[in-house]
Amino acid sequence: MNLNNRVWICPKPGVENLILEDLPVPQLPTPTSVLIKVLAAGLNPVDYKKLSWPSTKFPSQTGLDGSGLIEEMGSQVDQTIYKKGALVVFHTSLFNKEGSFASYTIIESKYLCLVPMELFEQKEVEKLAVELAAMPCAAMTAYQAVFVKLGLVNNNAYYNVRKINSIVVTAAVGGVGSFCLQYLKNWKEETGTSSIKIIAICSKSNFEQAVSLGATHCIDYKNDDISSKVKEFTENQGVDGWIDLVGKESANIGLNCLAFEGNLVIVVENPDFKTDLIFSRALSINNVALGFVYATNDEEKKLEIPKMLGKIVEMYAKNKIKVEVRTLKLTEGKNALLELKDRHVRRKLVMKME
Repeated sequence: MNLNNRVWICPKPGVENLILEDLPVPQLPTPTSVLIKVLAAGLNPVDYKKLSWPSTKFPSQTGLDGSGLIEEMGSQVDQTIYKKGALVVFHTSLFNKEGSFASYTIIESKYLCLVPMELFEQKEVEKLAVELAAMPCAAMTAYQAVFVKLGLVNNNAYYNVRKINSIVVTAAVGGVGSFCLQYLKNWKEETGTSSIKIIAICSKSNFEQAVSLGATHCIDYKNDDISSKVKEFTENQGVDGWIDLVGKESANIGLNCLAFEGNLVIVVENPDFKTDLIFSRALSINNVALGFVYATNDEEKKLEIPKMLGKIVEMYAKNKIKVEVRTLKLTEGKNALLELKDRHVRRKLVMKME
């Protein structure tokens, strides 16, 4: 196949060692796999973290999120469903040989999310591809945190018994946090629960953005006493849900701020497990580890990834969620990951393939 395949590849541990190379286009390894011409790749913290893990085999590609066009299909791919040239969005496995930071990548067909173009008649494919590539990891992590771990669905029996009054989202205008706020805002509107307090923790300069996304109250993590503010906003009751997107110190604060039967959802790092506190307040601690499902043998759970993506694409088509994107050139990939590592990126970073 006479195609140009530019790939970010890391020959040894450390994101600073990434180099951009021209490599052969990968060959289909199985009859059910698909070759994707990548149009855009979303950048996530796990993309640089992976390059420092002892379990990573080098040289290593990286990049989990992307969108692109079907270029070639294995002999057993259902061609009544998958068509050459169809636009797809994907969240691939941490354990894949190929990544999304490349002109071409390989994915098993069953893990692809086909984009229903009839929902996007007014969108140019290339622009749509960039916007969709920004979503998988962040939007699905938020989806799991809000709808799976907190259980905020319309017919959830638990929440028919126990009333939710308040939920905290940390790093509230970041990639995952911004989707959490939007999901919570939509959920409140759809369930008629407008009195629920959505408390965003972020810098004061981002308060306006947080409110536009769905926050009802804001806490300045740089200058406010977080615990005191939570008590003030909840009238000393504590919060019913705390979605922690920061780390151990923040999770510890969240654990102490929970109301009786409160729920702490962890995305980054667990708190110190204070067993007496957890038991006496009947607290729940739930972890979100999105991509690690690919390390299991649970095929049903793995197939939830493209299904979840399908729901998110539909929400996006209906303007239920939005994402702020900063578009990069492929050549800017390494520097962008280093910038992301410093943790002061507001808009979602997406590489547009050349």
